Amino acid sequence: VRCVQETDYDVCGKCFLNKGKNPEEFFEIQNQADEDILHFYHQCNHCKSEPIWGVRFCCKQCENYDLCETCLDENIVAEQPFHDKSHEIDFVEIPVMGHGLPAHLSKKCVTCYQKPIIGVCFTCSVCPNFNLCQNCYFSKSPQQLGSMRGHRLNHRFEVFFESIEKDKQDVKCSWCQIYPIEGERYKCDNCFNFNFCEKCYATKEGFKPNVATSHKPYHTFTKIVW
Repeated sequence: VRCVQETDYDVCGKCFLNKGKNPEEFFEIQNQADEDILHFYHQCNHCKSEPIWGVRFCCKQCENYDLCETCLDENIVAEQPFHDKSHEIDFVEIPVMGHGLPAHLSKKCVTCYQKPIIGVCFTCSVCPNFNLCQNCYFSKSPQQLGSMRGHRLNHRFEVFFESIEKDKQDVKCSWCQIYPIEGERYKCDNCFNFNFCEKCYATKEGFKPNVATSHKPYHTFTKIVW
């Protein structure tokens, strides 16, 4: 548990309860992971580091405003703060897949190579597999795009605000490889394409991947019933 308005002031859960601290003055960080956590697709609004490492701190009043822990502490002690200290701050310890934004699982940006594309996806209606993330679509000039992979300036883009790759029943269990999963399945909230069948979910603590995966034991799941 760390203090909201002071730097380097942390207490364990036991001392926090015994000393009767005000919960509104502290961040109750669970330390769910025993490794470094990276918040991909999120940039610190002050130091511009991307992805944000460790705990990500989010302003509840400012739109899309995130800080790394170092910059949060810097703002607390600053005589001329770069962010309003009266604003309420929340924190994210483990990022949720796509942060609620649509994830275009099979789409890869042709300029920055982001895959999957998160958020709005721009797809050329003429060129096969010519996709752009929102950042590249608005930051690249038409001339830059017109010289890539046969793409032409007069080609039109289709704009996808929602993923067309909806949850389907014909998905494979990431452990036992049963395909398709029948009945209940469990979809990881933190991975882009990771699912357990009901049997494997019941023994998920013993999961040992057969191939490389970004899935971690502390990830959470959503139950999907067909």
